[in-house]
Amino acid sequence: MEWWQIVLIVAGAVVIGLAVGYLLNLLISRIIFQLKAVRRPPLRQSVSSSEPHPAQPSFPDLYAEIEYNRRLATSEWSGQLQPFQTRAWDSRGDEIHALSVDVRNELAEAYSDMALANSITWLSTEMERRSPSLDESYGKLKASVASRLNRVRLLLDDRSSPTTSGSIQ
Repeated sequence: MEWWQIVLIVAGAVVIGLAVGYLLNLLISRIIFQLKAVRRPPLRQSVSSSEPHPAQPSFPDLYAEIEYNRRLATSEWSGQLQPFQTRAWDSRGDEIHALSVDVRNELAEAYSDMALANSITWLSTEMERRSPSLDESYGKLKASVASRLNRVRLLLDDRSSPTTSGSIQ
C-alpha cells in the first residue's frame, strides 16, 4: 500500500468517527431532554402557591433532622466526634426550594459545615487520623452549625407569628 492510501484510510476513519459521535451526542441529548421534561415535579408550584413562607418545613423528616443536628451542635463537647445526619437534606433536592430564601441559605451553609465536620469525623475514626488540630476544626464547625441552625429556628419561629398560626399545625 502506498502512503497516501494509508493517510486516506485514516482520514476517512476519523471523519466517520466524528460523524457517528456527533449523531450519538444529538440522540442522547434529545433523550435526556425528553426524560427531564417528563419527570418535572409539580411540587414547587403547589407548595409555593398554597403557603409562600412555611413556618416549618413541610417535610417532617427534614425538620426532625434539623432539630437533631441543632441539639448535637449545641451539646457539650465530650471529646467524642459524632457525625451529623444529612440523609433528609441530601434526599430532598428541588423540594428545598419551597422554603424561604433566608432559611434555605442558612440551611445550605449549615449543611456545608456539617459535611466538613462529617469528613473530619470519618477521617478521625475510619482512617485513625485524629489530632488536636482536627478536634479544634470540628469544634469550630460544630459552633458554626449551632449558630446557623439557631438562626434557622428563629426564622422559622418568626414565620409562625399569631397571624399565621391558624394555618400552621
